[in-house]
Amino acid sequence: MRYRFLLILFVAFSVGCVSSIPEGTPTAKIRFTSDVPVVITPVCTRNESVIRRGSVKVGLKEESSVKMYGTRSDKTNDVIERLIPAERTLPFRIRWGHYGHPRLTSCEVFFYFTPRPNEQYQADYALGNSQCTIKLYQLSQSNGTIKKTEIPASRFEAKDEEAVCRKSD
Repeated sequence: MRYRFLLILFVAFSVGCVSSIPEGTPTAKIRFTSDVPVVITPVCTRNESVIRRGSVKVGLKEESSVKMYGTRSDKTNDVIERLIPAERTLPFRIRWGHYGHPRLTSCEVFFYFTPRPNEQYQADYALGNSQCTIKLYQLSQSNGTIKKTEIPASRFEAKDEEAVCRKSD
């Protein structure tokens, strides 16, 4: 019984709360992908209530309720997709961590961008040579073909989080 409670508690904290974007707010959609297990969290207290945290390749199955170009119904947490507010600066933190070694190894990316209403985006995280990168794309679809157009994602350091949060207000 105790283990079941701990499992439920772990899932609740891992998945986060259901997002609550106020009705009438312009929205966009974003898909996060990664080549390693990562956790994605919104930065700033204000964003935590409207953007649900998530994980990619961590093992929890999550069916997307957000239908994007190329959404696969058979995915098992290979990606996560989120409905996000548009027309405001949205900062995110994507973190990879390896805890199997004597020292904690991690690589995190802090980035922000301003999504446009009704647009779709994809953020691809990659880890290579002890360095992590993020590439942000705007997605479009024509004749059944999905096109990815790279757009700038502004990176920032953890120490600058407060200034970025003020900018997103």
